[in-house]
Amino acid sequence: MTTTRTLLRRLENPRDGDSRDLPSDPDKVLGSIQRHLQLMLNTRQGNALTVPDFGTVDFSEVTKGFQTTHRFQEELRRCIERYEPRLRNVQVQFHEEEDRPFTLHFSIAATLVMDDEERPTSFRSIIDPSGEVKVAKGR
Repeated sequence: MTTTRTLLRRLENPRDGDSRDLPSDPDKVLGSIQRHLQLMLNTRQGNALTVPDFGTVDFSEVTKGFQTTHRFQEELRRCIERYEPRLRNVQVQFHEEEDRPFTLHFSIAATLVMDDEERPTSFRSIIDPSGEVKVAKGR
């Protein structure tokens, strides 16, 4: 199995060889997806001139509440399904954490699709009071 390296990844790491293709290591693919999710979920809609709906709404403008968290869940799911083709069957779930009341915690469960293989995977995302989204691989 192989995976294609993006132009930016090849420019970032030219020593990895001249080839666009690297062996598909599921951990490396998940790391790539994690970085992409972090970038995508921290991009506000309208900031990518060639793709106006790339990214998410500005989370810092909305207060916490059921409708808000449900809207964020749907917004995260929509964005991931549309702009991360390596993930399918995306499910986003809000988790309230009493010890961190000013942050929003979401789990992201999906199916990782690599060549002819599919496997379940998960990520955790935290939206802090400033609106910054942090993404980590799930447990």
